Amino acid sequence: MRIPLVSGDQSELARAAFRALYEAWRRLPLPDGSADDDDVDELHADLALAVVNVAGPVVTFINTGKVASRAQFDANLGDLTDLLRRADTLASSASGDGRERATEYQAYIRLTTEVWQSYLAVTRPHP
Repeated sequence: MRIPLVSGDQSELARAAFRALYEAWRRLPLPDGSADDDDVDELHADLALAVVNVAGPVVTFINTGKVASRAQFDANLGDLTDLLRRADTLASSASGDGRERATEYQAYIRLTTEVWQSYLAVTRPHP
């Protein structure tokens, strides 16, 4: 599978970084929800939706080289930013298992955001 080049001398580096982030993201499981904590459970549900919105264009691009419509791109990044803010709030107010779970969410959301930003960089149209 061949990923289209971005412009400039860093095209190979950008493609390699995107591929590495994608592979790491595919290996990292979505954190579990919580039957005991509604905030964690809502974060889990919202993250699952955001992951679908990111995975659709990213996996399609990896498998086919086709780039999705850019109309949804800013919304996806905004959703991820909001999710990270919520995970940060949970982490700062939780203790014990709750803090550990919030930390897992923070890591997953950060990696998802990196994958999305890398996808945007690699697929950005160039004149």
